[in-house]
Amino acid sequence: MIVEAVLPLRATGGYSYLDTQRAEILLQSLDKFWAGARKLVIWIVVADDAAEMATTLPNYQRIVPRVVRERDLIGELADFPDAPGWYKQQLIKLAAHSVVSTPFYLVLDADLICAQPFSEESLVVDGKALTDWEWKSTHEEWWQGSAKFLQYKGPLKGFGMSVTPEVLCGQICKQLLAHVGELYNEHWCSALMRIQIWTEFTLYCLYATQNQFMQQYHHSRPWMIRHGKALRSRHNVWFAKDFGKWTPSRAFAAEGRGIFMVCQSNTEIDPKRIREKLRDFL
Repeated sequence: MIVEAVLPLRATGGYSYLDTQRAEILLQSLDKFWAGARKLVIWIVVADDAAEMATTLPNYQRIVPRVVRERDLIGELADFPDAPGWYKQQLIKLAAHSVVSTPFYLVLDADLICAQPFSEESLVVDGKALTDWEWKSTHEEWWQGSAKFLQYKGPLKGFGMSVTPEVLCGQICKQLLAHVGELYNEHWCSALMRIQIWTEFTLYCLYATQNQFMQQYHHSRPWMIRHGKALRSRHNVWFAKDFGKWTPSRAFAAEGRGIFMVCQSNTEIDPKRIREKLRDFL
């Protein structure tokens, strides 16, 4: 099954000015480690002039970046010029189902680094997407906010979908956004931007759970553990103070578990320092 990828980049309203430099590292790592039969198409969603950015991208061997403006993906974002960039980024991930041409798509952020070979076959196994899970109590306010927004009455205990990177089913995204529009009797973008108490993956997971889509299209946490699978490595940088002791070599090792590492963007670590850490691997 062919899989495409989506990378929101430099959305208006507060994205880090270092996102483009971080994305260059991510794209380089994807070009090194993508092992699919076909080149990996990556939709880069930007607020800047799409044509200008497209001309600045290098020629890659294994990936095909395609640049699209956020206004062409979600025209209604123009009505919310001052909305936080974090929320725009999340909407872009859900709305990307309309531009990708594959049933599933890989959702990325600029602060990710690919550390292991992967392909379509390793992302979607037996018709189900690899899925990282975490305790809902880890981000309890996100789950409560999304449940309130969706008027979801089910339990909010146990495990739920984790954060980026994740693999989304386009059909679920399409139906989720249509449901939001019907629930609030307005365009889904307007409803979500007007009531900012949610996150993209908590919305997605609650809606999919309520409609029995999670078990149909996503591998469970027990399956992921039993097969030794993970989208995200355990060797990440979440706080600036942790950068000095960060050992990315563990993630790049042949026995490394997890396809991607995170060097959290809000640490504002200079991408040049990140490159220096990765120079033996990329």
